Amino acid sequence: MMYRATRTALPALVALAAACATTTRVDRASEEQRIRELSQQASRAIESKDATRFVSFYADDAVLMHANQPAVRGRTAIRGSLEEMLRLPNLTFSFAPTRIDVAEAGDFAYETGTYRFAADMQGTRLNDEGKYVTVWKKIGADWKIVSDINNSDRSIEQLARAMMPQRQEAAGAIAMPEPGPGAHFHAREIVWRDGPPSLPPGAKIAVLEGDPMQPGPFTFRLKVPTGYRIPPHFHSVIEHVTVVSGAFSIGKGEQWDDSKLVRLDAGDFIHMPPGERHFARATGETVLQLHSTGPWGITYVNPQDDPRK
Repeated sequence: MMYRATRTALPALVALAAACATTTRVDRASEEQRIRELSQQASRAIESKDATRFVSFYADDAVLMHANQPAVRGRTAIRGSLEEMLRLPNLTFSFAPTRIDVAEAGDFAYETGTYRFAADMQGTRLNDEGKYVTVWKKIGADWKIVSDINNSDRSIEQLARAMMPQRQEAAGAIAMPEPGPGAHFHAREIVWRDGPPSLPPGAKIAVLEGDPMQPGPFTFRLKVPTGYRIPPHFHSVIEHVTVVSGAFSIGKGEQWDDSKLVRLDAGDFIHMPPGERHFARATGETVLQLHSTGPWGITYVNPQDDPRK
């Protein structure tokens, strides 16, 4: 019985041994080195601004995930996103892996590393650095990127401040985006900042065009809460005011007088000549658009009303 069992099991053992002998062992160190070389080639493609070469490292169905942006899916869409980035003025972008781990089966690998990015954006120089995770997949005989995610080491607030540099104007600091010629803003994209110290606390400001502190045309918006008051004051340049939303009442004179207030609703317009003494109050949260030719400033009739004092 024992002989018969041994004779029966022998073919199975031989087959198992043969299978083990023909199984290919994965040289993970060699695969890691190959991925490292591919990563270096991709980095050189970025440095030379070769979008076609760079996206060749991605799988057809790859996904790219930048921080604070929707995911970009597919090689074609990734290329479009990359080409848009490469058009940024004075762009420099580099990345380098710090670790590459190849799965035991040799079909997936995970690359982690750091990146550096700099470009001229919104009238300022944006310098950023952060980290990334890239997932590689063995497709046939080639390694391809199937998932790529990165995020900045800087907080959203820090990035916003870098994108919206603060400037000084004659009546106080104004944060402004300095859009280029022909720039446009959707209302949902407007970034509000605390108003300049020359205005009573509570106002928010968004500069849409030009620089109020410099000679030349400018446009900015003010958002003020209900009941917001600006004491009697005047400007050295003409002031054109359009009510975007809410209601804004303006009166003329060197002293506050409720009986002189004239209510302006959304869509209404008024212009105040240089030196015209006037005061104002908001009803409900109100958004105003002001445009003129700089430099802009504000002088209060009663110095004690000046919030800068």
